[in-house]
Amino acid sequence: EWARLESVTTYIQRGKSPKYSTVEKYPVIAQKCNQWSGFSVEKARFIDPATVSKYADERILKDGDLLWNSTGLGTLGRMAVYDSAKNRYGWAVADSHVTVIRTREDWLDHRFAFAYFAGPSVQPEIEDQASGSTKQKELAQETVRNYLIPVPPLAEQRRIVYEVDWLFKILV
Repeated sequence: EWARLESVTTYIQRGKSPKYSTVEKYPVIAQKCNQWSGFSVEKARFIDPATVSKYADERILKDGDLLWNSTGLGTLGRMAVYDSAKNRYGWAVADSHVTVIRTREDWLDHRFAFAYFAGPSVQPEIEDQASGSTKQKELAQETVRNYLIPVPPLAEQRRIVYEVDWLFKILV
């Protein structure tokens, strides 16, 4: 079946514009932290510790969150999967140029969703669906919510992820 992304997720939200600090305690995940090679906290900036309480619990990143770059030429559409094991700070939020997608794991395996969105059928469409001027294209939250995604049975999603992972190991 095909479904609108919002119907198989529990959370779709752009990050917030933070008040930055030189205190390296609470990282903000920006577009530069999301590379096709994976998620990295090394390029993150940090939130002012006095503003941490202004972030609702749902904004704190969780393992398996899809981090979709939502702004700018050349970075729009790039996606990574949040992995707390790669974040030595134990806490992170996204900035306003990254859309966080949290799947309903009983319907949509985040690894399958990542493989689909990173694939050749989606990426060329992303810039076409973005709005704004050429250099400041934006992927609107409504576009993300309404994006159609295939939703095979969970066992089939996991089989596909296994095959994709196996193929990438052969290629590398």
